[in-house]
Amino acid sequence: MSDQHTSSVNRRILAIDDESHILTLFRDILAPADMPAHLKQASAEETPRGYEVTLCDHGQKAFHAVKEALEHEAPYAMAFIDINMPDWDGLETAKLIRELDPHIYIVIVTGGQDSRMDELSPDIKRNLVLFRKPFSVDEILQLANNFTASWQRDLELRERTVELKKEIALRREAENKLKYRLKIEAAESRVSQLLSAQHAADLREVLKVITMALDTDRGILFQFHDDANQMDATFEYCAMGVQPMKQDWQEIETIDYPWWMARLADNDEIVITRRERLPATAGPEETAMAAGGLQSLLGVPITDRGNQLMGWMAVASGDQREEWLNDDKKAMRKVAELIAGYWDRLQLEQALIAAESMREDAD
Repeated sequence: MSDQHTSSVNRRILAIDDESHILTLFRDILAPADMPAHLKQASAEETPRGYEVTLCDHGQKAFHAVKEALEHEAPYAMAFIDINMPDWDGLETAKLIRELDPHIYIVIVTGGQDSRMDELSPDIKRNLVLFRKPFSVDEILQLANNFTASWQRDLELRERTVELKKEIALRREAENKLKYRLKIEAAESRVSQLLSAQHAADLREVLKVITMALDTDRGILFQFHDDANQMDATFEYCAMGVQPMKQDWQEIETIDYPWWMARLADNDEIVITRRERLPATAGPEETAMAAGGLQSLLGVPITDRGNQLMGWMAVASGDQREEWLNDDKKAMRKVAELIAGYWDRLQLEQALIAAESMREDAD
């Protein structure tokens, strides 16, 4: 909507009647006295009273005037429409104009009681009044003043409503982001507790925590062996109703999945929002995902202190994902780091046990 409509009252008015002397009367009341009286073209002038009046001698002309006004974002606030006109009568004209512009105020001008008003639907009757001839200058001016002011208040209310809805949506989005972030932070804290315990950690429970936090339905942990030439799925969590895949991912040759491995080797995330969008070079990966009914996947490498690949972990879902958020990637990286630290600790403990055993044997 242009600034014209929000900074001042909309004074644009239509007068529609097939009798020229009636239109002349509307013109003399609402428009300057020197406005041309001919009605061959719809006309509009700024008036000393502050109105801008368009005169139309039939409904079709008025319909096109309303349509053009809307296209130029300069709608009419109200229309005076004679009920008895050839071709389109007043009710038909009002109906078609209101279908174009649901916000315009309409005054149906009639010479007496007219039962045809009952034919109008509630949507058409809204902001519509029946006005009987003869009418006075004061009555026309009062209707014009009241309805143009009401139109402006309606506009301001609609604009304010839109602003409030946007504000509510922004606040709701911020609240949802905060809730999601807090849920992820709680998951990271829980994973840290699980992996720092003195006893052996339940890595399946770790996968469950991060899988649920990221609103996915599967988590899977791979470990490399044979100098990263092979990998096994060692732990998996599946939501209820999801078919496990772990048994199908044993002694996998990593060379068979070059697209995944290239990203892991570069310490990048594997980010898939929709399986069909994988590049042509990821054919084996697409086939593997299709076999497991997976559409989306987020994977991160797990590296030791020397940045050597130890494995990788992924969360995946049978549904497409609009996007993977930075919070999702950071959480996965954090969990991968904690798992790497846990594996390092296990190796150190095993090395310590082996050293003590050797010393005991030597004694």
